[in-house]
Amino acid sequence: MRRNSALTACFAAALSIGSAVSTADAAPGTHDGFMLQLSPGLGYYSMTASDPTGDVTFSGTSFSLNLMMGGTLMPGVHLGGGFFLDRALSPTLEIDGNEVTGTGDFSQFPLGIGAFVDYYLDPSGGLHFQGFFGWGGVETSTPEGGAGGSDPTGAVLYLAAGYDVFVSDEVSVGGMARFAYGMFALNDVDWPTIAPALLLTLTWS
Repeated sequence: MRRNSALTACFAAALSIGSAVSTADAAPGTHDGFMLQLSPGLGYYSMTASDPTGDVTFSGTSFSLNLMMGGTLMPGVHLGGGFFLDRALSPTLEIDGNEVTGTGDFSQFPLGIGAFVDYYLDPSGGLHFQGFFGWGGVETSTPEGGAGGSDPTGAVLYLAAGYDVFVSDEVSVGGMARFAYGMFALNDVDWPTIAPALLLTLTWS
């Protein structure tokens, strides 16, 4: 994927934010101090572009993964950096609503890397809301090993809501619904992309 340097810079800046905020020792059973969150799950993605050949859409189910790391800005509020990566196996290609067959095997990877904020209404409770903003794109891969090159890229954001419960003094598990939106483009053609997902959250804080 092009603009790898921009992705790396965005991620480095987000992690710098996370390390700069307070990481004081957390009280048992509270969402404060250092935070590490791993969230696998299942999702769906769709990206569409309009060009002289018609409306082109790629879509499919996906395996999703979020990884976030940060620190406490104030009780119940975490700020830091991370990434999300979805993998869609054998997505569907449609032109003007008609499915195209014979496209061969390929996978697509909606992804984003950037900064996040996670807000727990009660630092010792489970309901929380998470926001993310960064840079990303959709990468296409073939069985022959081809990946990268000319892929749609651009700004990406997501909003998520979840609930978790502590299973130990520092570890909580739960679920989260995420809706990601990518403002991607390639060669002056817009490829707006959506990527909702249902995630299992494992959080250390």
